[in-house]
Amino acid sequence: SGLSHTERNRIHREIEFYNKLKHQHIPSLKDVYEIEDKIALVIPFANNKDLLDYINSRADKRLAEDEAGKIFVKLVNVIQYIHSQQVVHR
Repeated sequence: SGLSHTERNRIHREIEFYNKLKHQHIPSLKDVYEIEDKIALVIPFANNKDLLDYINSRADKRLAEDEAGKIFVKLVNVIQYIHSQQVVHR
């Protein structure tokens, strides 16, 4: 069934927004492939786990307060940055 014209335009608009984001904690978009009804975005492989996996991999399933604080500050900085670029994270 393929993507509709509206869906394709929405995806391309999101790609344009993503390409405008330049922040040390946002991976850059390396390439975009369109194959039939699919669009694949290529971003660098992250060797680290996502935050939930990282926490769950710890023996006590917790973060030390200072580590949690550092992560929280990074997250807030990224959210502030994307909001300043008129982008809302969902």
